[in-house]
Amino acid sequence: NIKMVPYRESKITLLFKNFFEGSGKVKMVVCVNPRSEDFDETLHVMKFAELTQDVQVQRGQEVQFDDNVLQPGRRKQNLLYKRVSGQAEPLSDITNNNTRNTFGFNLPAVPPAFSMPPFPTWTTGDGSSEDKIQAVLAALHERQQIKKDALSDFEKRKQRMRAALIQMEKENDELLYKTTQGSDEMNVLREENEHMRVHHSKLEKDFLKLKRENDKLKKQNALYLCERKQVLEEKKLTEEKIKKEIERRENIKKTFKVVVGREKEKRKKYGLRLCVDTTA
Repeated sequence: NIKMVPYRESKITLLFKNFFEGSGKVKMVVCVNPRSEDFDETLHVMKFAELTQDVQVQRGQEVQFDDNVLQPGRRKQNLLYKRVSGQAEPLSDITNNNTRNTFGFNLPAVPPAFSMPPFPTWTTGDGSSEDKIQAVLAALHERQQIKKDALSDFEKRKQRMRAALIQMEKENDELLYKTTQGSDEMNVLREENEHMRVHHSKLEKDFLKLKRENDKLKKQNALYLCERKQVLEEKKLTEEKIKKEIERRENIKKTFKVVVGREKEKRKKYGLRLCVDTTA
């Protein structure tokens, strides 16, 4: 299953698309940090680097050029120029759609960036030498103007390319600055997280300590309630005993009063009789 590579998601991958597709060589530099604080990030980078070792790219067909270091379309123009300027070389397939290189395989003809107009041709007896010279000069001037236009277009393209590279460099600097700033913010957040973790650990210890104290107080409260219940029961029993004792004493007191009253009545009765007997 061949998936389309998203080169356009990043300017750097779009710029080096041909290298990633096998026309050049690509090397990846892995930056790691031996600090223990960056272990997670280093492990992530190493895993990504290990994953990239399994990436396979299809090598494009290598096109080898001759010693003139000219592309096929440029070679055709160069040969035409040499032929017109008197440095002619055997051109057998120069007008064909395909050009054959020195290794024997056909290469598709590359359209030139600009085309030069042909020089005027004459037959014997056509016009004077002055007219021919003027025609050749006009053709040369026209070709020179086309060359200037091509060079001007090339300079414009080069300036646009340079401006694009400068803009990309600025964007890379901005991204680097944002990355650095984000790294600083990440360090600050990591320190705050560590502080919060320590604080949370301390609060958890305090919570466990308070929980133990609370359990201890609950046990003491349960013992106190039990003792209070026992004291109340004992108090109630004591009050009942005291009440019964008071009732018993009241009963004894009443009984004693009754007995005393009877004794008084008896004494009064016996006293009267004694008085009557003595008078008689």
